[in-house]
Amino acid sequence: MNNVLIVCGHPDLRNSVANKTVLEEAQRLVAGAVLDPVADLYPDGAIDVAAEQEKLLKADVVVLQYPLYWYGMPSALQRWLEAVFQHGFSHGRTGDKLRGKKLVASFTMAAPESQCEAQGFTLDQLVDTQKRIARYAGMQWAGFVATGGIFHLPGGDDATLEQAKALGADHAARLARLVEAL
Repeated sequence: MNNVLIVCGHPDLRNSVANKTVLEEAQRLVAGAVLDPVADLYPDGAIDVAAEQEKLLKADVVVLQYPLYWYGMPSALQRWLEAVFQHGFSHGRTGDKLRGKKLVASFTMAAPESQCEAQGFTLDQLVDTQKRIARYAGMQWAGFVATGGIFHLPGGDDATLEQAKALGADHAARLARLVEAL
């Protein structure tokens, strides 16, 4: 059994529907998964680097869970990566602490997946940065799970809310299958 760390980069998880559902369901489906909601843990941006590195050391699989913002990760997750993936820890001559661990990207999008194709790119291209991070840190790229067409604002209608929850639950099930296969 793998030790799974799910690092959530949603900037406002309390008001999320889909990402909150993904996390709740993933924790239920993936035995022993540890959730790490970085924006909630560090609202002032002062990341406890030692604590976060300790979580990474215990993990076999690291999942980056986030809503796609401007074709990339939200700033809270980017800040976390910049703070925690330090020279000498994740990279550099002595930075081998993440070597061999598996990295998975898991993201939701407001736009439908077909919109990516209409704009001339693939979902796989949206995780090029995460693939490079894995390679640079000596991690194994283990793939991604993506779900598009999730858009629900607080106070929105019940049908949209239920659709976001259903898509989030389906996303979590696919994520659990991917993680269990590693």
